[in-house]
Amino acid sequence: MAVVFVNNWKNIADKLQNKLRGEFGNSMSIYIGEGEYSGNQFLKILPVSNEILERYIHAELRQYNFQLIYYFMDANIKKGALTQMFRVLSRIESLVAQNRTLTLADSTDSLNGRITDYEITEGEDGFEYLVEMNFTCLHLGNIS
Repeated sequence: MAVVFVNNWKNIADKLQNKLRGEFGNSMSIYIGEGEYSGNQFLKILPVSNEILERYIHAELRQYNFQLIYYFMDANIKKGALTQMFRVLSRIESLVAQNRTLTLADSTDSLNGRITDYEITEGEDGFEYLVEMNFTCLHLGNIS
């Protein structure tokens, strides 16, 4: 019997990207993977790791971990700019919380999606911020 390959990394990242693009529209670019990106704000989705939690006869339960990197720049950081950055972070957290289960392209689901923590770093020049968030979800997939 031939092995059927399913790229769950891509399925999960694509679905998360689609949800985020639906929320932010053209106001923020959402990318998957590394690259040189420009603009005043953007979000990158990077795969980090996965772990098999349970193995069954015809299925396995895996935990997938992604890093979400949000870049925000404002040449004149002031209360309004910081408020805007925190508003975007709250929207990302709320969107993930409201979509804890995502139906993927192969009709399986990613389950219990959540932002587990984040860290905010201010740039050296004082007018840019980098926010690194960890996104985790579970996936129960069939194995042949």
